Amino acid sequence: MEIYVHIPFCVQKCAYCDFPSFCADRETMETYISCLLAEAEQCSAFIQESIQTVYIGGGTPSILPDDLWEKLLSGLNHSFALNNVFEFTSECNPGTLRENWLKISRGYGVNRISMGIQASEEKQLQTLGRIHGFRDAVNSVEMIRKSGFQNLNADLIFGFPGQSVKDWKETLKKILFLAPDHISAYGLIPEEGTPLGDAILNRRVQLPPEEEERDMYSILQQELKRAGFYQYEISNFARPGYACLHNMGYWLQKQYIGIGLASSSMIYVSSPALSYRRVKNEEIFRQYIDSFRLNQRRFAEDETIRFPETCFETMMLHLRMNTGVSETVFQRLHHVSILNLYQNNLQKYEKDHLIRCSGGRWKLTEKGKDLQNALLVDLLSPDHD
Repeated sequence: MEIYVHIPFCVQKCAYCDFPSFCADRETMETYISCLLAEAEQCSAFIQESIQTVYIGGGTPSILPDDLWEKLLSGLNHSFALNNVFEFTSECNPGTLRENWLKISRGYGVNRISMGIQASEEKQLQTLGRIHGFRDAVNSVEMIRKSGFQNLNADLIFGFPGQSVKDWKETLKKILFLAPDHISAYGLIPEEGTPLGDAILNRRVQLPPEEEERDMYSILQQELKRAGFYQYEISNFARPGYACLHNMGYWLQKQYIGIGLASSSMIYVSSPALSYRRVKNEEIFRQYIDSFRLNQRRFAEDETIRFPETCFETMMLHLRMNTGVSETVFQRLHHVSILNLYQNNLQKYEKDHLIRCSGGRWKLTEKGKDLQNALLVDLLSPDHD
């Protein structure tokens, strides 16, 4: 079982961000933390499995005042008994990190820090709407290491307006100089309703050509491999022993509980074949708060996922990982073979060198990873109902 906790507060919203996040005063933060802990207590009552990973994301968890941060961590430990958690991650952002916040984190079992650096050049950071400069990132990394954390992830974005292949190479060079243990690198997806997404839609700015974005991804793979990282998922790279267990849980369809604004949960439903209930918390802040004040917890979404959607998700999620989809695991989960559902599509893409089968596992090739989105949409159309 995995736990995700959402902190929706930021100094300012980034130009590309469509996550639920906003600026808030102290009183709003206090109210929210109280509701989070009430939700955590409710969730703890029906969790039967041990908690393996915890991930506190945002927003910017490191924006919380020290006393509220300690109140949150103490309350989570009280509700879920987190002494034996394998991996306990918190996100943070340069420009908001403090030594005492890190000290409190360590004291309550946080053992992994994920920092949103995104780019290295000041102009690029401004394009993305970030509040920090690269010097802030350098100082934050030094603070994290000095505080005793030995597991650090750096988040990066590529393929955004104004970024060249040369810029991307320089970013990778500077990030590798910081010596993180894990790197997550995502191509920009322009989201409608965000400042950057709308600027692209209205052609006020332009994305780099697709060929350049492909080059950036290829350079990412080459440079990180040369630096001792291995790629275990389409967007994630780790030094040996530092793959993110929490994210792997999502891709392997492990059960998880989401706590906080707009957070999602996925719980198995008893059945011979895999099926699960997926719920999503209220997305509007006032409605989320009122649901706990009135002791009437509500969900924005609530659905049961069954065959064939669960098969689709297994293929989609497992193919993101370098280990691919195991025919044995697929059969165990769904009581049907992969080839029974997808044989024609798999064979077609195998001929085009987009996918390959080795040792009972179907895996995307490097060419397939490059075309993953279009490939998955077509590949995962079942051969028959």
